Amino acid sequence: MIDKLAVEVAKHTLIYISEEMGVALRKSAYSPNIRERADHSCAVLDQAAGTIGQAEHIPVHIGSLPLGLRNTLRYLENKGIKPRSGEMYYLNDPYIAGTHLNDITVLRPVFLEDRLVGYTVNKAHHVDVGGVTPASIGTEATNLTQEGVVIEPTKIVESNQLLETAAQKFASKTRMPGVVLGDLRAQVAANLLGDRRLVEFVSKIGVDTFTEACAAILDQTYRLLWLNMKRCQRENSLARIS
Repeated sequence: MIDKLAVEVAKHTLIYISEEMGVALRKSAYSPNIRERADHSCAVLDQAAGTIGQAEHIPVHIGSLPLGLRNTLRYLENKGIKPRSGEMYYLNDPYIAGTHLNDITVLRPVFLEDRLVGYTVNKAHHVDVGGVTPASIGTEATNLTQEGVVIEPTKIVESNQLLETAAQKFASKTRMPGVVLGDLRAQVAANLLGDRRLVEFVSKIGVDTFTEACAAILDQTYRLLWLNMKRCQRENSLARIS
């Protein structure tokens, strides 16, 4: 059984990896929407798409990443696709990834010696994704395609190389293709950095120990959530009595 110290080391390492991914993404992005407004979020997820490390970024992004990853994996499985080492996928379909079309999700499976250890994932708000309104946020749209380009889970990196055709196909339908491509590359770079850091850490402690640590982190989260819910219920009860 893994000891508490190892769990704490793993937990804070995963948080640090997520934070470092965010720094890399923000500093290498092209648009002021990411560089100045920091409208982006990064996290590390385990083999079952549970969040085991996250940066202090945007809650609506962070909360949607596990669901988006599970839906993406289900989508790919239905098409007979199994993500492999060296690959990365991107999407913005809100029925799969959640949030609006401007938020592009990029995810990467992380492997160590052919064993899946988790995923590095990020989401960033792009300044324009096409559609009838500049910035792709209009109040008169009556259907999803009027808001912008809808991207279903699509491979954007293979053998650790950016697939320029896939990136250009999306960027060419926007009003600022150069900026969009720059931000996409920044997202890819952030996931690559997260991959390296995660592999370095798991190599030191072993895949089995890492898997145990992930389970312990999630268990700790569930217990804290349950205790907080009970505390809130108790406080509400006392408030009603008084």
